[in-house]
Amino acid sequence: MNDNKQDTNNFFCKIKKILVSGWDGFWLFFHRLYSAIARFFKFIYRYLFQKGIYVAIKFIFKYVFRYIYLGFKYFFKYTIVLLFVSITKLFVKNNENKDYHLKQAKKIGSIFVIASLVIVGIIFYDYVFDYTLGYVFKFGFYVFGQMDNSIGRILTKYNELLWHGTKTTIILSVLGTLIGFFMALIMGLLVTQKEDKRNRYGTIYLKKFGKFLTKIYVTVIRSTPMMVQGIVIYYAFLLPVFNMNASSSIYPAVIIVSINTAAYLTEVIRGGIESIDKGQTEGARSLGLSSWKTMTSVVYPQAIKNSMPAIGNELIINIKDTSVLSVIMVTDLFYICQQVIYATNLDWITYLIAAAIYLVLTLSFSAILRKVVKKFDIKPRNLPSAN
Repeated sequence: MNDNKQDTNNFFCKIKKILVSGWDGFWLFFHRLYSAIARFFKFIYRYLFQKGIYVAIKFIFKYVFRYIYLGFKYFFKYTIVLLFVSITKLFVKNNENKDYHLKQAKKIGSIFVIASLVIVGIIFYDYVFDYTLGYVFKFGFYVFGQMDNSIGRILTKYNELLWHGTKTTIILSVLGTLIGFFMALIMGLLVTQKEDKRNRYGTIYLKKFGKFLTKIYVTVIRSTPMMVQGIVIYYAFLLPVFNMNASSSIYPAVIIVSINTAAYLTEVIRGGIESIDKGQTEGARSLGLSSWKTMTSVVYPQAIKNSMPAIGNELIINIKDTSVLSVIMVTDLFYICQQVIYATNLDWITYLIAAAIYLVLTLSFSAILRKVVKKFDIKPRNLPSAN
């Protein structure tokens, strides 16, 4: 009887601790939110009326992004993770295994949240961009649209079209780089495979054939302009065979960018693999690891880490190079600017606006990539350039 009472008391003590920790977390979040609102009104008085509109805009963007990040951080920490931690605390009684189960619960919660966000982002990418970055760019178009000149009139009248072109450019460059990266992982493995005496004749011939095809693919794509590749792939295969229309669908452009990016990143991945000391591969094989396990567990994690700066450079290049796909009527930023020029006859002013938007995109992605490189302490290495 006493044991049952003790178990019941322990159960309610655990519930109380969970609720208290959750309440403390939410209270800290609302306290920071209150501080942010107080700072915002202080900014209205101090900066807007004393130091001018430029400092005001800089302050707004700095703190808006900061507190959006804090909101996502505390939502993740005190809802999803709290749920998994609560289940672990209730059902795990052994103190020795509790830390292990807490780590596993947090790991599962992280994977669950990241996978959910990725799936939702892929399915509803149009709405995700419109209700996140869309407001930021439209606010920028509205602010600079207040100028009483041709630039202001273009930004005010065609802000929706300019945002659509900017969104298409971002999606093309990010998706094309991601898909091309995964294709390059496979082709990088093929091009670095070496014939082993322990392999069968069929395996040796398959390795040679895969390496031969990969080298031909990389050579052809790297030796021809992306504009020519886009025209040939679109008008010879995608439009007549698969009936894909680039003016109404983004998928043909994503396929072309992915094919082009994969060729360049294959050389980057190959350089990353060859930069790994051969002693690590030999040590892994001597421990009994298979060739596949050695590549996926020992070589590839280090190769990808060493290749991150070059992969980031390829993303920056894709942001600019997607403009050549306007020849197949992809509604990216450059194509939209051409339509604005046909309507207004303001050619150099419209291209100046496009250049400013491209500059904002490249500087923003460059800043994000620098943060990633600094976070993972990646040192620059002499790898093949994506250019």
